[in-house]
Amino acid sequence: MPMKSAVVCHLQGRFGNQLFQYWISRMISDKLERPLHVMSCRDLFMITSFPNVKYDLFRKGITPPSFVSERPNTFDWVSWAIDTYRDIPNEQICITTFSESYELVAKYEDQIREYYSSPRFLDEPENMISIHVRLGDLAHVNASVNDYINYCADTIRDIKDKDPTVDAIYIVSDEPHHAYIKQLTCALGVSGVSLSSGKSVEDDFMSLRNSKYIIMQNSTFAWWAGFLADKDKTRVYAYACDRLGCGFRNADLFAVSPSNFTVTRVY
Repeated sequence: MPMKSAVVCHLQGRFGNQLFQYWISRMISDKLERPLHVMSCRDLFMITSFPNVKYDLFRKGITPPSFVSERPNTFDWVSWAIDTYRDIPNEQICITTFSESYELVAKYEDQIREYYSSPRFLDEPENMISIHVRLGDLAHVNASVNDYINYCADTIRDIKDKDPTVDAIYIVSDEPHHAYIKQLTCALGVSGVSLSSGKSVEDDFMSLRNSKYIIMQNSTFAWWAGFLADKDKTRVYAYACDRLGCGFRNADLFAVSPSNFTVTRVY
């Protein structure tokens, strides 16, 4: 019996974007029993982070043929691909879409968690608050930096009032030396604050995911950390604000959120 044509996952963007693209491709590949080929024109952030993430071929620097669609990001690409390609096994399926929506992810939550499981999960989350600061959004021309700094400070005070055992605050950023980090550290007015200081993307992601509390702005990176955390042990405070730039292609990412998310919308 000849092998079926592959599902080609053309990764775009960075860590959080790639996770959305990979799981859509993985689900289609598994359900149609086809090989999965992963392709990228830039570094693969997510492959090395999750040991059981699997694919049959990786090629770099090649752009595959792809379909372009005006469908909304909440569109269920998994069901669409299965319905469209079930009976045409010799046609390659190329996935280049983002589909950044928890509403879509929730349909496959158990399977997705299994794909992205990792031995680096801790039995108990570390007793700390992790804050994610994404430079791209905070440096945006429309950003209101002080809004986010004040949000973090208020949220930390609220957390510590309810849980005085929290003994550390960890700030994750793609540029730890950036002035906004200094502003944030000063505004917190507490001891025990440390910065990511150039750690790897994987280490920063695991630090977020394995924290008891996560404070995040518009970022798929931190969203996935909160989603893959233990929902019974980790609380995620999400600051969804249009004034922080264009962190999400899909403005509805927070429309339906995991049960461990507390979402503050500022528009």
